Amino acid sequence: KAVYIYFNNDAEAFAVRNAITIGDYLPATV
Repeated sequence: KAVYIYFNNDAEAFAVRNAITIGDYLPATV
């Protein structure tokens, strides 16, 4: 099952950092 996550970026561009962090917690799919 596909999961989509949306990060709303702010003035300090935390969305990119948050996406990298959540990627560390989720298993990679092949």
